[in-house]
Amino acid sequence: MFCYRQQRRNIWGSISSRKKQNAWDEAAQEFFGNRIMLKKRLVFTLLYSSGQFCLSRNFRLQRVGNIDWLLDKFQFETLAGAIDELVILCTDLKDDEIEDFLRAIDRIQQRFFVPISIGGQIRNKSDADRLFRVGADKVVLNSAFHLNLGLCKEIISNYGSQAVIGSVDFKLEKILSPKKRFFRTYFKGGTVAGDLLENHLETIQNVGCGEVLLRSIDLDGTGNGLCMEVLGELPRNFQIPLILSGGSGRAQHLLEGIANPNVNAVSTANLLNFVGTGLHNAREFILREGGNLSAN
Repeated sequence: MFCYRQQRRNIWGSISSRKKQNAWDEAAQEFFGNRIMLKKRLVFTLLYSSGQFCLSRNFRLQRVGNIDWLLDKFQFETLAGAIDELVILCTDLKDDEIEDFLRAIDRIQQRFFVPISIGGQIRNKSDADRLFRVGADKVVLNSAFHLNLGLCKEIISNYGSQAVIGSVDFKLEKILSPKKRFFRTYFKGGTVAGDLLENHLETIQNVGCGEVLLRSIDLDGTGNGLCMEVLGELPRNFQIPLILSGGSGRAQHLLEGIANPNVNAVSTANLLNFVGTGLHNAREFILREGGNLSAN
């Protein structure tokens, strides 16, 4: 399995920038005319902390179950028909827990095959190398884009921009005098304030990141819907594919994200709302309503 994933990464490594991706998209559209429309993606995100998979609400974690619980409840053998990509984020990991985390990843991969992106606790290139070796198609970087752009550039240089997702956690903030609303980024699990969202997204784009996972701290785990307002705050000429996350509690919320032209994918990390056949049902609903997903 890992050999196949490595071969696929080598092929995709030839597409090293969003500009090349756009050139391919335009060529495909010119060749096929209106007969095709590029499909969007439904992403499932798993949050892992100290041996347990977790629910999150406003980035406060509640442990739900270990790898045995997860495999029993989500029937990974059939999950590939429901989602287009899996993201696994490790939010807290001690050195003596690394092997348990890697074994959990391996057990998930043994049961189904979709692209897998893995992130959390990537402090140096060796950490990223290890995740690619165990089967990651992409790595997800968050704090590094705030604290260590050199590391981000090094990983992108070695694996290509398509192999790196920039995870951006944000909050809506308000000041009374003068009255103003704006979005600010946070890192270190939402505990440390960073740059304004627009500035941070520009930084990520300039570094050459291939994709952005945009996560609302305010709506995380609430089930109240995605933060569509944030899409109005994207930088001018922002060209990186965007995964919108945080707040999806039902299929309608995912459809709303899919329908927005600025969104390339939507993600949910809600373990309980989409347990069992929930993700299959969500995909079927989106397709019935005309959502631009592939019919897996």
